[in-house]
Amino acid sequence: SYVALAQPNYIYHLVDPASEVDDQDTITNDTYQKRELLQNLKLASLHQAWDLAKTNKSVSVVVIDTGCCLNHEDLRNNVDWNHAWDFVSTKNAEGVSLTSAMGSNSSDVGDFNGHGTHVCGIVAAEANNSVGIAGVSYNANIIPMRVLDESGNGTTTSVIRALNKALALKHDGVNVRVVNMSLGGEGTDEALCRLISTLADEGIL
Repeated sequence: SYVALAQPNYIYHLVDPASEVDDQDTITNDTYQKRELLQNLKLASLHQAWDLAKTNKSVSVVVIDTGCCLNHEDLRNNVDWNHAWDFVSTKNAEGVSLTSAMGSNSSDVGDFNGHGTHVCGIVAAEANNSVGIAGVSYNANIIPMRVLDESGNGTTTSVIRALNKALALKHDGVNVRVVNMSLGGEGTDEALCRLISTLADEGIL
């Protein structure tokens, strides 16, 4: 047989979030909304967008990161527990359930780093529940996929497994429309670029 492509199994790392900006206006009653996220929402005209369209749980966003604290009070109603996967704790190409891989008794079940939970909150933290912040798409489904370990490091292999899982979910009828990856590294990752193009061709941003 022929080899189509050979490349390094690159190491990826977390990308630091943007600095927080304060603002004096408040749109929702979420505790930390004014201090941590409102300015960015305003700059993106999200409040106007909320008046035009809401996902109403019909859209799923895959967050490929360090996982997600599945029982977080501002996220638990928007996390798709059935499709949350871990590609770090197993050698199995299919991954394992995030809950079974990381246990269910810890207060931070699903994320031993915290970055993935941070990103999931920006994406879809509940709005107007007097807790935390309001997410950009506050009533979308979040599907966390863990590819980065406790230190925030992962490999091309884990990221590709997660992207293939996102594509498989779409083929199985889950309305996956967006994949978020807040990670980066050095080198030209041709295998990853090809797969991202495939997802784009399938209608996944």
